[in-house]
Amino acid sequence: MTKPRREKILVVDDDRDMVELLTLTLTQEGYSCESAQSGQEALLHLNKNGDKPFALVLTDLLMPLMDGIELMENIQETHPEIGVLVISADTNLTLAVEAMRKGALDFITKPFRNELILPRIQKALERVHLELENREYQLYLEEKVENRTAALLSKHRSLQKLYFNTVEAIVRAIEAKDPYTVGHSKRVSKYCTRIAEKMKLGEADVQDVMIAGLLHDVGKIGISDAVLTKTSRLSIEEYELIKEHPLISLKIIEPIHELKKAKEYVKYHHEKWDGTGYPDGLKGEAIPLGARILSVADAFDTMWIGRHYHEAWDMDTVIGEFRKNSGTQFDKTVVDAFNHLIVDERAAFDRIREDNPPQFSVAPPFKNPLKI
Repeated sequence: MTKPRREKILVVDDDRDMVELLTLTLTQEGYSCESAQSGQEALLHLNKNGDKPFALVLTDLLMPLMDGIELMENIQETHPEIGVLVISADTNLTLAVEAMRKGALDFITKPFRNELILPRIQKALERVHLELENREYQLYLEEKVENRTAALLSKHRSLQKLYFNTVEAIVRAIEAKDPYTVGHSKRVSKYCTRIAEKMKLGEADVQDVMIAGLLHDVGKIGISDAVLTKTSRLSIEEYELIKEHPLISLKIIEPIHELKKAKEYVKYHHEKWDGTGYPDGLKGEAIPLGARILSVADAFDTMWIGRHYHEAWDMDTVIGEFRKNSGTQFDKTVVDAFNHLIVDERAAFDRIREDNPPQFSVAPPFKNPLKI
């Protein structure tokens, strides 16, 4: 028998069958559940919450009268301590991004499997508890604040926290769309950070390239699944679609003002040192340094971990490929820094390979896996 849990969850969906399925599944896992079939009904449940408050709301996006976005806005305003997780059959890019910007902890598409959704619900609840602890601690700190400087610092931290939550939510959305890239963005972000540190960049520059690593492929959320996961050679038209993803990425993250430099790195991470890259054909040092670092980090993960369209390579082959393309595709200075990093931290890279077994289903259709 499942041990009863303390968490109370509200399931909101105008599809009665979906409500019953989710409620049954969560109840069997020991959660305390209530359900609503509209946004208005959900608010009634929240307002009569009593002594046992909800920890999490699972809501559909497209509902009559009050949609999931409006419901989230109401929850953020009246019950900011309650987390919201969106579950929807609609994959509209604008709706997905808006939901995440409004504070959704995760975005899950229907249909789903219980063994996949339950861990994500648990992770969302863990974040809710952490947020509550942080909020309580923040209140404690605010009570101690006696000057304007401390108040401004507190506001800055809150905005920074919201910003990082937005970044994480966008990354989860693209990884849900292309299962072969799960973990790719986080790994690339780590490589970017270590390369930037190896090159002795300043703290702010290191953070910018770290964030760019997380966001570099979010534009692929606007590319057809059939193209993203295709195992045979891409047609010219399909490859042109893939080449649009840096500009789609830029469009998605444009409203986040804190990303001024990171936006450039994301936009230009497929530029090449010799000027044959995209989207603008920039050449040499006209390409921002952060984008040059991101280009090397992205290519390394593609070769080291592998993709559905090609096998993973051994480290000697990877290093050889970087040397061959140094000064043409890649900035030689960045490649040299990364090669030194590999030598210094080889055990760490081997662990990454062990923790992320190569995922592929066919022999490589490309002569060079760095094409994408």
